[in-house]
Amino acid sequence: MTDATLGQLLRGGLVAALSRLVTTLPEGPVDAVGDRIGDLWLRLAPARASLARRNLQRVVRYLAEHELGGPEIAAAAADGAALERLLYATFRQTVRYYLDVARLPGRKPADVDVRLQIETPDAVGRAFGPDAPVVLAAMHFGEIEFPAMLAASRTGRPVMAPMETIDDPALQDWIRRTRSATGVQPVPLRDARRTLTSALADGQTVGLLADRNVAGGVIDVSFFGSTGSSPAGRSTSPPFAAPANGTTWAACTRSRSRRKASGARVSRRRCGTS
Repeated sequence: MTDATLGQLLRGGLVAALSRLVTTLPEGPVDAVGDRIGDLWLRLAPARASLARRNLQRVVRYLAEHELGGPEIAAAAADGAALERLLYATFRQTVRYYLDVARLPGRKPADVDVRLQIETPDAVGRAFGPDAPVVLAAMHFGEIEFPAMLAASRTGRPVMAPMETIDDPALQDWIRRTRSATGVQPVPLRDARRTLTSALADGQTVGLLADRNVAGGVIDVSFFGSTGSSPAGRSTSPPFAAPANGTTWAACTRSRSRRKASGARVSRRRCGTS
């Protein structure tokens, strides 16, 4: 971190100290405080709240029109007060995400079984078996390191994943160390193509965030009835021009559960060998 400024070093140290504090405190009370911070954030950021409200309204109306999402979504689509309650919940969950990230240094492999409710155990068993290298595709949705922890615990190997370089060496170092502690081996983008292709050839597991534009270029897609921008294939996975033959691609989605910290659903596809 020789290029870090004094301010960046202090900020990185503060983030690390807060992370250690959050890791040692009971989760329930900290999460309750986080919820109150989310409520305050919504009130103090009217522009962000307005944008979130419009986007959320578009989503719930689409879901309700297609009879998806259940009674809570249907109510939010028809009633402003119900929509506002859901909006507050989204800000609380955003703060919860930051708390989840801060707790990562304290996570252990055993937390996968304790905190993750596997909704597709058969698919997980096949996807992370010993017969082929795995490309694990997930999204920025909740504690994104948990799918990687799941893969690492099942395969016994770290998950190698491309990582952007931010303009803050001290914070970059904390992120790298934090993710490494959860079984993720970050790979700088400049080395990603060679390193990750070689890792797949050696039977390793590679992780990609499919909704993250890391190389430029987007395509228009239909998203809850509206047109939105999504990373193109080469934008989200620059190391790969095409799926490698014999590689298992596992798509993992994660959602928060009332029974456990989160639920995970995995779908699996084996690329052809011809």
